[in-house]
Amino acid sequence: MRSYLLKVLACALAAISIVGALVLFTDAFALFGTRLLPTKLFPHTLRMTTSGDRVIKATEIAYRREPLDILFAGSSRVAFAFDPRSPSLREMQTYNAGLNGSHSYETSRIVRYAIDHVRHIRRIVWNIDFEEFFRPLSGEADFAHSAFARTPLALGYARHLLSYEALRKSADAAISALRGGFFPYIDVDGFYIHERSDAARGAIDYPLMPRLRNFYPDYVFSGQERYAELLDARLADLDATLAYAKARGVDIDIVLMPVHVTRLTLYQVGGLLPLCRSWEQALAQNLARAAELPGSGTIRAFDFSLLTPVSLEDFPLPDSGKHARFFLETLHPGPVVGDMIVARLLDRPSPLEIPGFGAPLEEAVTPERFAEDDAKLRAWENAHPELVRQIEALVAQERLSAK
Repeated sequence: MRSYLLKVLACALAAISIVGALVLFTDAFALFGTRLLPTKLFPHTLRMTTSGDRVIKATEIAYRREPLDILFAGSSRVAFAFDPRSPSLREMQTYNAGLNGSHSYETSRIVRYAIDHVRHIRRIVWNIDFEEFFRPLSGEADFAHSAFARTPLALGYARHLLSYEALRKSADAAISALRGGFFPYIDVDGFYIHERSDAARGAIDYPLMPRLRNFYPDYVFSGQERYAELLDARLADLDATLAYAKARGVDIDIVLMPVHVTRLTLYQVGGLLPLCRSWEQALAQNLARAAELPGSGTIRAFDFSLLTPVSLEDFPLPDSGKHARFFLETLHPGPVVGDMIVARLLDRPSPLEIPGFGAPLEEAVTPERFAEDDAKLRAWENAHPELVRQIEALVAQERLSAK
């Protein structure tokens, strides 16, 4: 019996060793620094992920050795927009900590974690979205397994070395690479390359509403139900994180990224726009007070969601072979928008000069600026009646299904 058990144990150890060797040989998640595949078959600047990206990004942040000039934080809108290898950023040390579906409370935890684990962060660019601000606090599944939730980093490594998913993805990566090349969509600096992602391969409801249905989750209207209940609590949580950063000498730039005009029409039709405007005013007042908190760090807030040619851009027809300049679809601005935001924040020449792009938040929430945007929105809706009817039908369907 003892001999049999030893043989079983030896076989088990051999199987584990083979799995571990394959995972390390491929290093599909770029966690171990052991990838042996040539760069031309699997670029060493790219990686995969398992069950989301939080475990890996927490590890990447924890083992960052160089100081960071900029850390980008927020949802997937951040992950797709700010490319650390773009011409405007490649001379700086930057990292994109944007995560799919990350709401404001979770992003607060990530910002604090980064401040604690990176030797020094000079500036954090933190995007806050109206929809994400009022989402329920049901964190993404992989958050609880990540170091952001104080799970030991060693468990994250084990999860990506000796799990079935790690084996499956490592094998897929190795086979794809050996067949001629493997090019996943996530950069080791945290940037999501949209044209390689699943988001770019999903069903597209062109030409009238490109991707609007695809990015219409249940929580879009959660602000209507939870605004009064959650506003003060979420602002207080934001204040606490800003105070934490300011006391440690970290500069914070809060940004409201551009929202495509179809999304604003959806807010208008669904009755969300007044709440969105009220939230922006409350946020501006709160951030003005936070800027006076003690500490050497600075707090600024910029609104890039005002209606400009960026948000008003029409999508080309799907068979035209053309792409929109500014938006990847109705939810995610592209990297050129990220570069324009960075240029505005750092007071550098912009890659594209767009009049009115970016204003201090306190200037953007005046009644006059709201009235100006309302007039632009009405003009766009009058010029796109069929699209407006489609959005009205979509909102009506959502309300019916919610009953």
